[in-house]
Formats: sequence, structure tokens, C-alpha cells
Amino acid sequence: MSNKTIEFIRSKDFEFIKNIGQGGTGKTILIKDETIDEMFVCKKYSPIYEGDKPKYFKNFIDEIKILYTLNHRNVVRVFNYYLYHEQLTGYILMEYVNGFKIDEYLQKNPERLNDVFIQIIEGFCHLEQNKVLHRDIRPENILITESGVVKIIDFGFGKNFENQDNFEKSVSLNWRYPVPSEFKQLIYDIKTELYFIGKLFEEIIRDKNLVNFKFSPILKEMTIVDYSARPNSFLKFQGNYLRMLHQG
Repeated sequence: MSNKTIEFIRSKDFEFIKNIGQGGTGKTILIKDETIDEMFVCKKYSPIYEGDKPKYFKNFIDEIKILYTLNHRNVVRVFNYYLYHEQLTGYILMEYVNGFKIDEYLQKNPERLNDVFIQIIEGFCHLEQNKVLHRDIRPENILITESGVVKIIDFGFGKNFENQDNFEKSVSLNWRYPVPSEFKQLIYDIKTELYFIGKLFEEIIRDKNLVNFKFSPILKEMTIVDYSARPNSFLKFQGNYLRMLHQG
């Protein structure tokens, strides 16, 4: 077989359903593949400011690379991508998560608090094992389906932590929680992700007046402001340990 480029006959057409959102570097829409009767989220690289197109295009490509390394029930799934280097644009086709932001879901389903916490830890364990930092932890980026499945979404600021400066953009994000001590040393790593997940749960538990949370000692460890005293891995809390506490 000759080593030739495989050319597809025609492009794929989708039905536009609705706009979902607009971010700093792109917008997302809901589309439908009528052939297989499935919905997809399509994220288009389209910065608000035209002059930013060259600046962040590599970040968009990095997001695609990250998504293709991940395969977990609690992480949004990527199906396909289309890149147009000449026009500095592209599209990512992802799983459509028909659900709620984590805070909205837990307000309606407070009895699911412990299970949601376990699923998030498992999802971030998968990211850690694949050397991925999310770097934009907020309620909008953790969705829960109607059946109670956690989906971590939006890896637009995601980085592989093996070979990149992972502090870079993190310092300029509009963090909703007090930043941890390591920001002064320009550090953003797994310990930082632990901290922000902990602060997320602290806020939800406080604001929604949730009770019967079984993992308060773990949450206390995660939200230690002192970088040197905080655990250094989600894997410490993985799997059977959490489920044992949940059932106890």
C-alpha cells in the first residue's frame, strides 16, 4: 500500500440547534447529526478580538491534544476536530452534556453530595495519571447529568504538566476563591488543583447549607493554604478509600 494522504469525498453537514456560550477565545453551539440522530457540542476557535487569533491558536490545538489523551466517564468526551491553519480557526466536536452546573445540581439533589465528590476525585485522578492540569476550576466547568454523572468540561486552559510552564495563564484568571500560597512563587500544579476543588466544595456546602458530608477531613487537607503542608496527589484519596468512608 502506497503511503498516500487519505482524502474524504465531502465534508459533514450538521443541523444548528442553538448557541451555548461565548468565551474569550471561542464560542460553543449545539448541533445535530441527523444521520445518526445524535447531538454534539461544537466549539469553534474564534477569539473576541481578531488580533488574538495567532496568539491563542496553539492553545486551541493543545486543548485538542489533551482531550484525545483522556477517556474517562467523568471527563467530557471528544469525538472529532477540524483545523484550518491558514484561517487560524478550527472546531472541536464533543459530547453533549445535558445537565446542570455542580452547585445547581447539588441544591436540587443534596443527597448526592458524597457521590458527586467521589466522582470528581476519580475524574481528577484520571487527569493526574495522564499528566493534565485543568487550570480553570469553577462551577461552570463541572456539570452533572440528570442521572447524576459528573462531567469535567472546558480544557481551554488545560496543560500537560510534564514539559510546560503551567503557571503562565493561571495567574491572570479571575479566580472566584482566595488564591493559595504557591501563587507567590509562580507555581500551579496538582496541589493547586486539589486546593481549588476543595474551595469549590467548601463554597457549595456553605452556600447551599448542605449537611451529611462524609469527607470533611479530606476537604480540610485539600484547602490548606500552606503549599508545603497540602497533599500532593488526588490519588491519595482514590477509589476504595473514598467508597469505604462513604459506606461507613
